[in-house]
Amino acid sequence: FTALTAIDSTLGFQTLVWSWMSPTTPPSAVVRGDNDFVSLYEITTVVREFDYTLFYGGHEIVASGWGVVSQTPPDPDTMTDGSITYAPQTLPPLPFTAFLTLTQLPAPGAAVVLGMGSLVLVLPRRRRAQESGGAP
Repeated sequence: FTALTAIDSTLGFQTLVWSWMSPTTPPSAVVRGDNDFVSLYEITTVVREFDYTLFYGGHEIVASGWGVVSQTPPDPDTMTDGSITYAPQTLPPLPFTAFLTLTQLPAPGAAVVLGMGSLVLVLPRRRRAQESGGAP
């Protein structure tokens, strides 16, 4: 493919264990960075023998905080853990598009051959300069 559309980067729910040893303090949601959080995705391609551009786009969904969806408090009398589930509080989806241009580079062996060619051209000149008594 050369075009990928309708990418939705989303962040799912967090369900955490609420320990019976601290029944009045539920665990906090895991904060994954400073400020707002945007999930990431990966684009994989196979390098071709020609230059090409990948265009991609979709909607970026940003989580700006966490809200409690459900909770089951622990029971310290029976030493039973509870749980708490957080959902991301999202901002309105933001459309985005981007592109990545891939350019074919010369093979590593080609650079060596080009370097050898310039070395061969430089060496005979130095020899002539030394044979004629000139400065190297």
